[in-house]
Amino acid sequence: MTNEALVQKILELSGGKENVAAAASCMTRLRLKVKDPDQIQAEKLKELSGVLGLVTAGIDVQVVVGPGKARKLVDICMGMGIPNEVEGKGLSTGASWQENKESVKSGQKGGGLKSSIRVISDIFIPMIPAIVAAGLCNGVANIIGQGVAAQVLGGSFWTLLVTILKLFGGAFLGYFTIYTGINAAKSFGATPALGGMIGSMSIMSQITDISIFFGLYNEQVPNSSTLISGKGGIIGVIIGVWVLSKVERWVRRHVPDVLDIMLTGFLSILITGTLFVLVLMPAAGFLSDGLVWALSLLVNSAN
Repeated sequence: MTNEALVQKILELSGGKENVAAAASCMTRLRLKVKDPDQIQAEKLKELSGVLGLVTAGIDVQVVVGPGKARKLVDICMGMGIPNEVEGKGLSTGASWQENKESVKSGQKGGGLKSSIRVISDIFIPMIPAIVAAGLCNGVANIIGQGVAAQVLGGSFWTLLVTILKLFGGAFLGYFTIYTGINAAKSFGATPALGGMIGSMSIMSQITDISIFFGLYNEQVPNSSTLISGKGGIIGVIIGVWVLSKVERWVRRHVPDVLDIMLTGFLSILITGTLFVLVLMPAAGFLSDGLVWALSLLVNSAN
């Protein structure tokens, strides 16, 4: 049985596609969230060819299919329009199936603009507490540092306190692109750890070495280089992870199940990383520079 046929049968025995609110995966299991658990045909699911086991708990249905296959089945579900997750949709094992259905409908994505705003919010809203905490740590460190420089505050204690606060602030802001990559991967349906790798690439020192090799580095004005560490910023990372999500799904469809864990991540990063460094980062850099230029023009305008 093909993976597509297996997904069709699993959905059919789970009450149909309309009864499945979301699909996700772990190493060996296809995890479904259903609206009405009473529609699950558990015994037939267990006997289905390709299914190794079944675990049900209210609206949670875990279909054991083996390593390498679970993620492929999730990709097929997503291609059929089934969301990857239902966080915040209000589903509850204590609610009726009608209430769960209404909760899902009320939280479904709308048009293109609404979907884009939702993606951006899904990426950045979870990081707001850390952004605020890191910003305050750095702000307080700068205030104390100015007091030390002006000799208003003296002693090694204040110098140590500045160091500690900068450590706390830098722990997040220094790796902001990594967290962005992880959250973007969750939003686009890619593997979060691979998204973090894309974010991390953008700030690695090897970027400058690659830039010099291809003649893209401006030694006189490094920040004007076509390619340099940090080029493209957050915009580049989000675009890069979106490309990663497409590449990863394509690779997974063509890699045998037994080699999925070993090869899918490697090939996805190899392809996407090359595109990201040599194409997407420079392009996003030009876009970012254009936005900065436009904003500066507006801010400095006499009108």
